[in-house]
Amino acid sequence: MNKIKILFTSILFLLTVNYGCTDRGEPPIFKNNPPRITGIFVTDDTVFSGDTSRLNCYATDDDNNPLYYIWTASEGEFLEGKYSPSALWMAPQNRSLVEFIVTVTDNIDKTSKNTFISVILKPFLKISPTNLDFGENSSTASVSLQNLGDVPLNWSIKEKPLWVNCTPDKGIISSTTVYLTVEVLRELVGAGEFVDSIVFQSDVNSPVLIIKMKKEQYAKPKLKIFPKNLDFGLEEDSLAVFIKNEGTGILEWFIAKSPIWVLRIHPANGEIESLENDSVSIIINRQSLNPGEYTGKIEFDSNGGTDTVTISAQQTGIELSHNELFFTDRDTFAGITVANKGPLTLNWTSRWKSTWLFVEPLSGVLNPYQSQNINVYVRTFAYKWGDYKDVLNIETEKNVASVKVNFKNRRLVEGIWWAKTVSGNRLEQMYFSVALDASNNKYVVKDPGIWMFLSCSSGTEKWGVSFNITEFVTDDMTFHFNLNDPSRNGTGYIDGYFTEVDGAYGTWSYQMDVPMVGRCRGSGEWIVEIATP
Repeated sequence: MNKIKILFTSILFLLTVNYGCTDRGEPPIFKNNPPRITGIFVTDDTVFSGDTSRLNCYATDDDNNPLYYIWTASEGEFLEGKYSPSALWMAPQNRSLVEFIVTVTDNIDKTSKNTFISVILKPFLKISPTNLDFGENSSTASVSLQNLGDVPLNWSIKEKPLWVNCTPDKGIISSTTVYLTVEVLRELVGAGEFVDSIVFQSDVNSPVLIIKMKKEQYAKPKLKIFPKNLDFGLEEDSLAVFIKNEGTGILEWFIAKSPIWVLRIHPANGEIESLENDSVSIIINRQSLNPGEYTGKIEFDSNGGTDTVTISAQQTGIELSHNELFFTDRDTFAGITVANKGPLTLNWTSRWKSTWLFVEPLSGVLNPYQSQNINVYVRTFAYKWGDYKDVLNIETEKNVASVKVNFKNRRLVEGIWWAKTVSGNRLEQMYFSVALDASNNKYVVKDPGIWMFLSCSSGTEKWGVSFNITEFVTDDMTFHFNLNDPSRNGTGYIDGYFTEVDGAYGTWSYQMDVPMVGRCRGSGEWIVEIATP
């Protein structure tokens, strides 16, 4: 016993010597290092409202002291691990930016660090209204679709009754409201009251729209046309509508009116038993349509009322830069442009009837919205005087574009007035070029403003004219030349004739021996008669 007491006293003494006092005899100072947080990691820094995220804190202690954790959040709820390095947190139901603070302590010192998680709203499909009652008369209604979340929402129609049509029936909604048109098709059901539902499907929820409708039983024939709209677009030539007798008895119907660009409606009339229907084909005439958009109405009449169908179509095809061309015997060429006005590649070809008309190139291919030049010529030789007309058609598989071609063929006379003095052998001449113009089978060629001034000496002088027929002549012509001499106060004149000028190209001259004295001047006029104009 004494030995144990002596040993304990010795140990206590040693501890007192080593730790009980400083060199100065003061108590010792204990220095503790606070914990160090090396990082906070979260599984998702952006979460949907109501979803969870796990937060992990990593910390060390230089003194190897045991560490204790506590998590706090500005919003939401910790589901587990609030006092551990790893915590599971559930986001609130509202949009927010949540701050997290983790505090780590060794029961002497503590260290805190924060981090943030963004909370966004889940996509959620909301429809309004949730009930539609069409009664006996209404056929269409609008329903709004909203996305209450912060990311785009995919939606579609999952279920609906056959007598209901929804437009559109699927889509993506971001932040804007989408409007759905709901149409009830009474022609697909008999008389009675109907209650059914439209089930929507989205990424998150499936709201339901309740619809109600009534259809009365008519005591007489009742005309009903469906669908109410037909769109032929760019390609369709034929579409169908249905005629139904919604009443009792026999419905007698017929087409009362249709647009001019509708080629055929078959059948155009008929009879239908109660609650039966017939199909009617509507065929449009695309070849008659210029490029553009067209709308019209087809009106149906019957002993059970009237109804209409709205039809629409878009026409691609070609357009021409001109709708009419004019040629003369001197203007024998013109250019036109053919343009493809639509999104389809088109093959074109040219057609006309007369032999005096020619086109180059004769055909071609036009890519979408491309243009091409076409040269149009007239052949003036070997054709009599006269007015010629034709129509040049540029045809494609979609439409026909036309240009009227007018050719006014007038033979041209070119010539020289001349005067010659024998004694001086002097020649003075002036050229003229004039076209014949019709007037009761006589063609007057005047030369206004062309005056000749001659220095005349004594002796015999010769006046004359030389001319060329520059185009082929098939008719007999009589030329009458009348020369007025103003120096004789308008009283003197000289005239002469050519007769029966017949044949092809030629040059003729006519000379008159006229004694002149002094300075003279004159002007001339041709009067030409053609036997067969």
